[in-house]
Amino acid sequence: MKKYLSCFLLLGFCWSCNDDAEPLWETTALVVENTAATEAGCQWLIEADGEIFRPSHLNIQYRRPQFEVFIKAEILTTESICGGNSVPIRDIRLEQISPAN
Repeated sequence: MKKYLSCFLLLGFCWSCNDDAEPLWETTALVVENTAATEAGCQWLIEADGEIFRPSHLNIQYRRPQFEVFIKAEILTTESICGGNSVPIRDIRLEQISPAN
């Protein structure tokens, strides 16, 4: 019985794996300081491909206005409202970030 339960759990785990996961987005970007932000996590944003994004976390070493970086990121399905702006900003999860130079 334990053998069948183990196989069942393993099969369930394999089915839950998402083989259709979106590839990471790779691009150069600018770190932008949002001086109007009062919300937590909205002071430092990423500008890339003509759009503004809110990173889920940005290391302090990259928190410099107009700092050009290379990113690998996952564009999330969530959005944030930052700095009194009523337009939602798409959230991203940074997988990798480095200076662009």
